[in-house]
Amino acid sequence: MRNLFMVLAKVVGLLQVATAIWKCEPLLQSIAVFGRFVGSSSSVTICWDIAGRCLMVGLFLAFAWVLLFKSEWLADRLGLAEERLSCPDCETILWVGIKLLGLYVLAESIPALVWTTIGSRALIQNGDPGFWVRIVPAVVKVVLGLILVFTTTKLMEFISRDGKPKEMASI
Repeated sequence: MRNLFMVLAKVVGLLQVATAIWKCEPLLQSIAVFGRFVGSSSSVTICWDIAGRCLMVGLFLAFAWVLLFKSEWLADRLGLAEERLSCPDCETILWVGIKLLGLYVLAESIPALVWTTIGSRALIQNGDPGFWVRIVPAVVKVVLGLILVFTTTKLMEFISRDGKPKEMASI
């Protein structure tokens, strides 16, 4: 059970990273809006909004770090005992989980990128920098999905303790 928990914790940690990236879009929009209201009475409200959004993204990333790199520590704190049996399929479970997560991110982000591009047509024509605030996070999401799908083994090496995906029992 412990090995399975640690493998699934890593998959959920990657989902947390994707969610943090998704939460950056409203943060960037708030920052863009702040530039328009500097010196007005609304700027304090916008500052609090930006601070709250930064805290939210930071918390998502903090939880992701714990799930990705401190899953053994977390398993100890949750009282998951060492197993007598090894988990021979842990590598496969992690590999499939990362691939599915990448496909999920792509399924979420490609339609959003298309919608953002079409919806921002007027911003492009007017030279409004708001286009970039919307398009950059959408592109980053697509890139994240592609990274998850096409570099799964390298990603497994990165998040495993010893850098060897073949020895996933030590995750």
